[in-house]
Amino acid sequence: MFDIKDKVEDIVDNVEDIAKTYYRLSVVKVADKGSKLGLPYDYLTAVFAFVFCAVLCLFWIKLVDWCKAG
Repeated sequence: MFDIKDKVEDIVDNVEDIAKTYYRLSVVKVADKGSKLGLPYDYLTAVFAFVFCAVLCLFWIKLVDWCKAG
């Protein structure tokens, strides 16, 4: 009698572990899809930041040039 009860408890534990693992796997898959979706926006943000900094540097250089001339 105890042998069957132990086996049933082991099966229940295994099913719980499988369910938890499946849930974790689904969370990882969703996070992976989300990161692939946001990747182009990361590049776009980096390019925008680079252009913005370049324009600010050019403006600063011109401002220094105007101050020297004036």
